[in-house]
Amino acid sequence: MQRKRFLVLIGVVCLVLSIIAIPFMAACGTTAPTEVIEIKSACFLPVSHPVASYVPTIVERVNQACAGELVWTHLGGPEVIPGLDQYEAVMSGSLDASFLVSAYYASQVPEAYCMNLSKISPMEERESGFFDLMVEIHQTANTMYLGRWHVHDGFYIWPNEPVSTLADLKGNKIRGGGICYDPWFEQLGVTGVQIPSPDTYSALQRGVVDGFAWPCLGMVATGWTEVTKNCVDHGVYPWSNAGIIMNLDKWNTIPKGTQNKLLKAIEEMEYDMVPYYQNLCAEERQVAMDAGVTFLKLPAEEAAWYVDVAYEADWAFQRTMSVEHYWDLRNSCGY
Repeated sequence: MQRKRFLVLIGVVCLVLSIIAIPFMAACGTTAPTEVIEIKSACFLPVSHPVASYVPTIVERVNQACAGELVWTHLGGPEVIPGLDQYEAVMSGSLDASFLVSAYYASQVPEAYCMNLSKISPMEERESGFFDLMVEIHQTANTMYLGRWHVHDGFYIWPNEPVSTLADLKGNKIRGGGICYDPWFEQLGVTGVQIPSPDTYSALQRGVVDGFAWPCLGMVATGWTEVTKNCVDHGVYPWSNAGIIMNLDKWNTIPKGTQNKLLKAIEEMEYDMVPYYQNLCAEERQVAMDAGVTFLKLPAEEAAWYVDVAYEADWAFQRTMSVEHYWDLRNSCGY
């Protein structure tokens, strides 16, 4: 009997000690480890494409910054989910995140259309209020905007036939991809044709289009310059329209401390990402020239109008899409 009472007493003491120990362990950070958050992403381009070549570095840096708390796995490019479908996939949660371009989801987030019109660097956008606006606006479509992932030296028109004046461009059908070129093309008398990147080579070969619009990066690797040997050498939109987006519900499952680490890793990455792509563009321009591409210059007055109208036509279009945020967006991105 005494032995039984003794065992009961020991059990009560252990229970009391365990109750006392719980808050102590929490205060000392010795609670059971939190489950690691998993993020799975895709890009509208394959990792092998030069434009997407920095994506693995971004994922690696996020994983390093959030080690033990978050694991980000990049699944691949349009072979996982077609680029034009990736924003819907992120909104619905069937994909956690995407390295995308805003031209592919302007119908869902019209304000994001103006990302390519920015005249300041990604780092300056974080100081001007543009970044915060993008975060706020994306959240209305159940997504979280995390920052930029790509820049270049400008978008260019690459016609199959050489041009010497703007009149030579009129009537051409040019692959655009998304809607970011349409207002500009309309002013130039060019017809924009939306063709996913992987289908552009065959469209050029078959004469479906008379050329394409694209940065000075990736067009050699894709073989497009095997068909098209000309570039109108006046670039527009050098800060691109490429953003990292995440499903908002997924974002909200990430502890605040880990969110801060992730955001800081992406912000710090932007400082290295800019020169990385600028150097890559310079190298590819030389490769294109070595492959026989001719970079064409328009007459000075035409060239100035060609660049100016690219911005003003798109801003006019932006105003029809986003009356509420128009001036805040314009004023916060370098105008």
